[in-house]
Amino acid sequence: MHVCMLCCAQLRKLRPHEDLLGLLADAADGFDAEALGRDSMLSNRQRQMLLDCAKNTRSLRQLARLAVSAALPTPSGPACIDRLPLPSYLKQYLLYNVG
Repeated sequence: MHVCMLCCAQLRKLRPHEDLLGLLADAADGFDAEALGRDSMLSNRQRQMLLDCAKNTRSLRQLARLAVSAALPTPSGPACIDRLPLPSYLKQYLLYNVG
């Protein structure tokens, strides 16, 4: 999921829910920092949060979660992840239930 694919009106609705924006940013596989800098529909806080994500290197955990998600059939949901031969704490991480 690329952040630029998110509708600006949808991002505006997330203003009172910054934690949700953080989860979406964590799940994104890339950012267009130039487009984020120009977007007038984002609050300054949202823009800065996304720009920080665009500039920072992802952790190995985040990269592994993205790689597993990319390898799953599309669309994949909780049932698909639940069938993976992984410990429950890893399944919870893949489902964004733990940080």
